Parts: sequence; C-alpha cells; structure tokens
Amino acid sequence: MTKIDKYPLICNYCDAHFEDYLYSTVNITFSPELLRTIYKGKLNVVECPQCHRKSYVDLQFLFHDQNDKDGLILVKLGEIRELYFYLLKKGYFDKFIKDKPRLFLLKFLRFTLKPFGYPKCKLERIKFEDIDWKKLLESIPKNKAKEKV
Repeated sequence: MTKIDKYPLICNYCDAHFEDYLYSTVNITFSPELLRTIYKGKLNVVECPQCHRKSYVDLQFLFHDQNDKDGLILVKLGEIRELYFYLLKKGYFDKFIKDKPRLFLLKFLRFTLKPFGYPKCKLERIKFEDIDWKKLLESIPKNKAKEKV
C-alpha cells in the first residue's frame, strides 16, 4: 500500500516554513501511476507556497513492487539515483522511453547531475518514530527484502 505523510519543511530559497505531503511508501502494484512520477522526477518534489519554487525532499522511503521477487527496496537518504538506475536497468521505464527516446536522454543527463533536477529542500524535523523500518523489513520473507539497490 502506498503511504503519504505530512512533513514540516523549510524552503531553500526564501526560508519559509510550510508543510507538504511526501511518500514514505511507494507501492507500484496498487499505484502504477507512481512509476511515471518517478520517471518524470516528481516524486517528493514540493513547491514553496510563498516563493513558488520547487525543491526535491530527500526522504527515506520504501519502494514496493509485489510482482517482482526483488521488488521491496528501502531507499535510504541520498539513494534516489540508485533507485532510478535500478528501475531503468530492470526495464520499468521501457514503455516511457519507447514513446519519447530523445526526451529520456535529456532527463537522464539532467538526473545524473542532480536528483530530479531540483535542489534539495530541508526537512524541519523528521519523525520516523511512526515507522519501525527494521521490524517492517524483518516481517518480510528474507528473499524479498533488499536494502540496497
């Protein structure tokens, strides 16, 4: 199941304090449209309500594809590029690339320079007490749990 939580944030540009919803679990089996969101580079990208500039929030989250035996991945802080390259290698983005190959090349080059092409937005505070990641990963059969991409 896909899970979205509200987080307090601080804008990198104008230092405005605001709250926005971010993904803490991405399940593409039940929410396949999120695969396109990842491909487009818009997962956990927020817009400041004051200056209207966009920023990427680097947040640990769980990626889950129930149709793939290696489809449970804990994406740690700073590992969004690894997830992107993993999905690219596994063929998840093939249908998007086939439609517009030139656009994919531009996205790929931009993505390798900085995540999703946006500067990072600062989290005001992170509350991971609600999620016991270790317990969650232990509850999944060993052959399905994968920590690194």
